[in-house]
Order: sequence, then C-alpha cells, then structure tokens
Amino acid sequence: TRKRLTNLDLLKVVSMMMIVCLHCLSKGGVLKAATLSDPNYYVAWLLEFLSVVAVNCFVMCSGYLMAKNNFKFSKLVNLWLQIVVINAGLLLLALISGEKELSLNTLMLAVMPINMRLYWFMSAYFALYLLSPLLIWIVNKLTVKQLKMVVITLIAVFSLSPWQWTKIEEGYHFAWFCVLFFVAAYVRRADLFNRKAGEYIGYYFLLTFVLLALNIADAFCGI
Repeated sequence: TRKRLTNLDLLKVVSMMMIVCLHCLSKGGVLKAATLSDPNYYVAWLLEFLSVVAVNCFVMCSGYLMAKNNFKFSKLVNLWLQIVVINAGLLLLALISGEKELSLNTLMLAVMPINMRLYWFMSAYFALYLLSPLLIWIVNKLTVKQLKMVVITLIAVFSLSPWQWTKIEEGYHFAWFCVLFFVAAYVRRADLFNRKAGEYIGYYFLLTFVLLALNIADAFCGI
C-alpha cells in the first residue's frame, strides 16, 4: 500500500497560495507602486520574500516523490492531454468572445503548448520528467554523503557563480528544476523530513528578513 504524504500536500497548497501572492504583487503592480515612505512598501516586499520560495517548494515536492517512483510515460501523456484539453477550451471561449482570431499560431498554441512554451512551468516540468530516469539513476548510484556534496556544488554553481551559462532566468528554467530534484532526493535519502520543523522555519524567517533588509538598504542607496 502507498501512504499519502499529507505534509507534502499541505506544502503544495501553501506554495500555490504563495504563487498567487507573487502574481498579485508583481503583475498587479503593487511592488512598483509602493514607495519607501509608504508603510505598504515594507509589507509588500515582506510578502514577496516570504513567497519567493513557492516554485522551488512545489518542484521539490514533485522531486521528492519522483526520486522513489518509477518513470511512467503514461503520466507524461496524461499531463499533455490535460493541458491540451484545458487550453483548447480556453481558446474556444476566446474565439467565441472575440478576444482572439483563428489562425495557425493560435491552433499551434492550443495543440502544442509545451513545445511553444505557452506555460513556462509546464515546459520546464515536462523536461524534468523526461530526464527523471537519468536523474534517479544518478541519485541511486551515490551515497548520502556524495549526494550532499553534489547538492552543495550545484547550488554554489548556479547561485553564486558569475559564469554566463549559469544565469537560468532567475530559477525559472528546467536546469534549475534538475538542481531542485537533487535537493529533494537528498532530503529524502537523508531523512530530513523526520527532524523538527521549528529549526527550518526559523532559518526561513531569518533569511526572509535578511533579504528584506538588503532590499531596503539597496532602495535607500538608489535614492
């Protein structure tokens, strides 16, 4: 029997709420409108930095489960069909309402949303899942200590390195998703989920306020 990991389900729900918050702050123009003299500036950026981990958490949840499961091509097919059906339905509504006109490009976007990068997350996730058999094989060949060193090296290379090729669209890229896969695999192999959460939550809030302080200092320097 397979036990459902409700803690991962809860983390996914929280991550989705954070993603909605990020979209409201950025796409809604809240961050651009707020000024240093406005108290809402500090609230908005605090919410931004609290929520900026959302995509990473969501991908790590998937990576945590993928690291133990076998690759199934049927899952990719089902995912593709779900996206195509939903996208085709939205396109039909747009055509009926007059928001879009029927063209070859709109049909291509409806039928091949992954290839056309209509939804960046699904395109990156699709690539991650295709590579998952290789990633799982690598993880299984490594000891926990070796996997830890791989994780530290990858994070250092992609987060701290000044090399041009490591600039992967602020983390919104399938290469970073692969890094997160190794992080999630290490969390599983090292059994970090069974440790007390209070310490990790403390680090989370500490780093959030560090980012907020750096952002405020940078804003004052730019005045």
